[in-house]
Amino acid sequence: MAGAFGCKIESLPFTYLGLPLGTTKPRVDHFEPLMSKTERKLTATSNFLTHAGRLQLVNSVLSSLPTFAMCTLQVPATVLDYIDRARRHCLWRGSDSNAKMKPLVAWKKCAKPKRKGGLGIINLRSQNKALLLKHLDKFYNKKEIPWVKLIWNAHYPNGQVPHATTDRGSFWWRDILKLCDLFRGIVECKIRDGSTVLFWSDLWNDNILQTKYPRLFSFAKNKNITVKQLPGDPVSSPYLRTSISRVSKHSRLYSNNSSSSQYKRFLAIHLGKQDLLFLKVLQSPLQERLTSYSVHLGLGF
Repeated sequence: MAGAFGCKIESLPFTYLGLPLGTTKPRVDHFEPLMSKTERKLTATSNFLTHAGRLQLVNSVLSSLPTFAMCTLQVPATVLDYIDRARRHCLWRGSDSNAKMKPLVAWKKCAKPKRKGGLGIINLRSQNKALLLKHLDKFYNKKEIPWVKLIWNAHYPNGQVPHATTDRGSFWWRDILKLCDLFRGIVECKIRDGSTVLFWSDLWNDNILQTKYPRLFSFAKNKNITVKQLPGDPVSSPYLRTSISRVSKHSRLYSNNSSSSQYKRFLAIHLGKQDLLFLKVLQSPLQERLTSYSVHLGLGF
């Protein structure tokens, strides 16, 4: 068949669209074309440039060479170190990598933004992470992209949340999942159907409920419940331990035979003021719940 169509017979891994393609994680030698290309860019003309000209060459040419690969793959640290070495040589030694000229500024400081006293050279490790984070944004927002639908259907068919389950899938997806904590730390969840937002541990409505209401969180049986799965009446639901149900039952009996001040003292001993207000909000429907919750937060409870 290969002869009929005029195709070459190759084996995995092979290079496709400039990137190594295979079933296993690419090794350092698979990035040899990128490393060789970086080496070739250290032309003899850099010897005739000033330090300002070399800085421009580093930022415009050498720093942009690995961008295409970093948009898709987690590039090995060895490859990034090699490119950093080439950028240092270009900046301080020109095209002669054997020159003994010492750097005038530490490389760590060179990679800082200019407003912080650095030279504005791109930190390739940070850039690699930033470029990969866009995949998590597409995934959690369930964009109409084939690979997004494939991963949701193949690995999370029952509505599981990726950062609340064990890592699964290909090497590429596991590398992306390693950035989940970083991604969750810089984004805020906007509630739609609530299927990808953890009720207790994700940031939504400007708060992380696990830290906002630690005492109420300690009663939760399912600490990884999503907003969508949350029942309308959590006090009487199986998602909270029986102790909180008993508190609710006894509090109703206590309220029928006690004054208002005694009733409040009873509840404060068992739960606390903030948790009681939050329980009251949880017993309302989802849309009313979100609105009431925002009002309670705005009033400073």
